Amino acid sequence: MTCCRWLQTTEVWTIAGEPLDMRSIVPILNLMPRKVRQLLSDLERAGFVNRGGKGSHRNLEHPKGIRVTISGKLGDDAQHYQEKQTRRAIEDSRT
Repeated sequence: MTCCRWLQTTEVWTIAGEPLDMRSIVPILNLMPRKVRQLLSDLERAGFVNRGGKGSHRNLEHPKGIRVTISGKLGDDAQHYQEKQTRRAIEDSRT
């Protein structure tokens, strides 16, 4: 399997002289999408309150009046627009 060739070699990758394996590089490259539960956790830590929702939708509101709707089951991968929407709402709540 060519995509997993690095597993079969004895070559050791290093960053700043420290040995590195692929498990530690994945968070650096940010290849994995975040989960919906992580987005909700970030929003709640920023002061957003879950006002409920219908079905798999959750409506969160900040005391400053900023509203965000996140859809999907907790274990689903978050879509790019959801991550962007969450990041933007948290930044707006801080200003």
